[in-house]
Amino acid sequence: LNSIVMNLLDNAIKYTPKDGLISISLKTQDQQTCLIIEDSGPGIDEAEYQKVFQRFYRLTNAQDIIGSGLGLAIVHQAMQQLQGTIELSRSMLGGLAVTLRFK
Repeated sequence: LNSIVMNLLDNAIKYTPKDGLISISLKTQDQQTCLIIEDSGPGIDEAEYQKVFQRFYRLTNAQDIIGSGLGLAIVHQAMQQLQGTIELSRSMLGGLAVTLRFK
């Protein structure tokens, strides 16, 4: 679980502008524990939500940011092993919201 959270926080920090915001929250929804990490970065186009879970996939607007395109693929695989899910959506802060659901 530690590597999952560290990967997501690393992404949020990398993609959020200098004076931007990052929010971390924990809640119970539909009898599941949910960890939500949101940022005020550029976000991800909805058409690319599933593509970012592929190894080495890089967003075209993120080529200048250091990374290998493995972070979300690793998180996705780890969540499957934990029998949880990962969901991407538009953040209330304007960037990306990542919701992890645990049974």
